[in-house]
Amino acid sequence: MAVVRKHRREGFGSQIKAFCDSWAADHGAELILSIPTNEGARLLNEKAGYTVVPPDGYLTIKVFDAQEQPLHIPYADQRTQDRGTSMWAYKLVGQRTQHFEIGVLTAS
Repeated sequence: MAVVRKHRREGFGSQIKAFCDSWAADHGAELILSIPTNEGARLLNEKAGYTVVPPDGYLTIKVFDAQEQPLHIPYADQRTQDRGTSMWAYKLVGQRTQHFEIGVLTAS
């Protein structure tokens, strides 16, 4: 998502994020992932209630079934910085029908 430079800081980005969050929740999403690629996008995600993972961090996701058994091996991914800034951001939305855990590991 991008806003034309002359219309930045007028609230359009926040309105678009809010619409996307609402649409996703209305259509059964429980988790939204975003990839901020610059400081403005990071700030927008934070303002919209997203948790932003530091560039050196790994986003981890583990999903469980109704009996609290893991459905897969825990997923962990780091956004590489080989093409400029790139980080994960996430937000929980909608009604929770799945049990999952989200965490952040810092690269060492």
